[in-house]
Amino acid sequence: MLGLGTAVNRGGFVSSGDGPLYSKEVIESGDGFTVSGNHGTYTLTYNQTAPNGVTGWMKLHMDTDQQDTTNNGAFFINNSSILSGQVSTGTTATISYDIYLHSAALWGSDDANDDDVIPIRTQLFTHGGVTNVPTDTSTAVSVTKTASFPYAPFIIQVDTMNLTTKQDIPLAGAELYMKNLVVTLS
Repeated sequence: MLGLGTAVNRGGFVSSGDGPLYSKEVIESGDGFTVSGNHGTYTLTYNQTAPNGVTGWMKLHMDTDQQDTTNNGAFFINNSSILSGQVSTGTTATISYDIYLHSAALWGSDDANDDDVIPIRTQLFTHGGVTNVPTDTSTAVSVTKTASFPYAPFIIQVDTMNLTTKQDIPLAGAELYMKNLVVTLS
């Protein structure tokens, strides 16, 4: 029985395991996402229905052909708020989400040599992980990285590090959908 002359002391947080820092099936406008790039207008809308009929996606629409095949990428979906204040040197994080790239004809050259698989880079703590994402299907992405120094933003973009042509660069009208975002720290 507690309180019978013996103090109860705890020296830290007791947990049954690592729980997610952030977990959202439907990403909302207040979750801190922005998009940037050098070509045209980028529009983020929320709680959208993807062409596969599934609801609750955050949608990125690009109105202009992307031109950038340098290591800067064609566009950047950024979030600097979810991990803000949570990262120190040695922090390990896992980010997972579902992604859907609509219309193969709008993701790359769409010629006979185009395989309709787009390399998507998830940048976490300045370290990137690349997932090859086929168009017109929902694909689960998961990346785990450890911080070399405190750096909180994460970025999602087309991986253009090794591209020498416009293959896999989004064209005007390209759409990217994202949902089921989970971020876990350990």
